[in-house]
Amino acid sequence: MENILITVTIALYCVLAAKKKPVFGQLTLTGKLAVDWLKPKTEVTVRKITFCNPQLMTDEWNLPEWVMNKTTIALIFPLSEWENPIMVNQASVLKWLEARCVMWEEAGATVSSSKHEAHVEFDANHPVMTFNRDEKAGKFAPYLCALK
Repeated sequence: MENILITVTIALYCVLAAKKKPVFGQLTLTGKLAVDWLKPKTEVTVRKITFCNPQLMTDEWNLPEWVMNKTTIALIFPLSEWENPIMVNQASVLKWLEARCVMWEEAGATVSSSKHEAHVEFDANHPVMTFNRDEKAGKFAPYLCALK
């Protein structure tokens, strides 16, 4: 009887100790919204793209300290509102994104801007983007960007 009680207690402890995936958007320990960094082999269906100055985004977003010396970054918001946006700071990707945003604006995408931000939003026909990098070429190798 004692062995059964110990086994049940251990099983119950394991079930209760298991980590659960958060239901709502991830906040950091500072209470600011989290971003994911662009990584090789990333594929994302895009809802919105925002170009901004990182120094002006620190009140809302938890951005890494090393990105503060950049003049422009982009946040790619996935179609799912529950996923974190992808932060882009690599010059090769920013240049490619800007050229695509010009193309989408000319095609009639919803574009808005303020003094410090520019947004392209997609109500339909959400683009699917892929970002790959030759990992053998080092962490500073340029990304190969494509639309699916």
